[in-house]
Amino acid sequence: MPIAVLCPKCSKKLAAPDAMAGKKAKCPHCGQVMQLPVPRPAAPPTQEVFEDLSRSDPLGALGVSSRVSAPIGSTAPARSSAAVGAPSGAPAGGGFGGFDAQQFDEMLADVGPRLDIKPTEPQQERFPCPVCHELIVRGSVKCRFCNTDFNQYLPAKKNGSSTAAQKFRSNMNNLGAVWVALPSLGLGLMFFIGIAASSSDMPGAESIAPALLLLSLPLLFWIVLGIATCRQAIWAVWTGLVLNYIGLVGHVIAIISIFLISFEFQKLFYSVTGLIITILIIKLAHQCIYWKKQMR
Repeated sequence: MPIAVLCPKCSKKLAAPDAMAGKKAKCPHCGQVMQLPVPRPAAPPTQEVFEDLSRSDPLGALGVSSRVSAPIGSTAPARSSAAVGAPSGAPAGGGFGGFDAQQFDEMLADVGPRLDIKPTEPQQERFPCPVCHELIVRGSVKCRFCNTDFNQYLPAKKNGSSTAAQKFRSNMNNLGAVWVALPSLGLGLMFFIGIAASSSDMPGAESIAPALLLLSLPLLFWIVLGIATCRQAIWAVWTGLVLNYIGLVGHVIAIISIFLISFEFQKLFYSVTGLIITILIIKLAHQCIYWKKQMR
């Protein structure tokens, strides 16, 4: 009856021949060296049976019994001493599986032979854990011995690409929100101005509504551009960046004209405020373009 063994490392159920009892062997799955147990059969009470074998057995003529003891009450015939110690299923020539004693000694010279068992599942490639150096299945994301997470050992390029994508989305959403919020405030202001002008009796009130309608068209364009930017459209960033550079030049010219022609604090305040907002928007647009390039 084969010896049942449980590998202490990979927990695979194995079986070894009786001749390997008490010896060392390797697990065919993980290579773990283990000591095979020695089975302890229950010894029933026996009585010796003596027969005169002087005619059929030469040893009987010398007074040496060639029969082994049989269990009390057993009707099985006694076995010859030549069969004692021979494993069940062993060939008549001796040994196990066609190997003689010398070949077994050579196989056990190091740490014992690998158990001659066909694996029930395909063997998986293994590699040592970089922390505890235990053998684990290749492709694992976590070591089952030391619980080390291997994501921290990923190349920096992959982690950097993920960070660049997050930065890109965050900056695009911020820039799109600015391009939607500011024109929306302008549209709301023009709406209230149009209502106030239509309800007043001031001269030229009829011409205010068409003028406000024309002024609302650029604001609607900026709102559409902001929505496209929130949807991660890089062309919207380039378009808005060019228009903001044009606006930056216009603010600078306006500030210079205020100082050279007629100085008015209110006009200067509006021009400087518009210049600062335009510079911040340009900076945010350049950050979107930068993180987009880092994602490649």
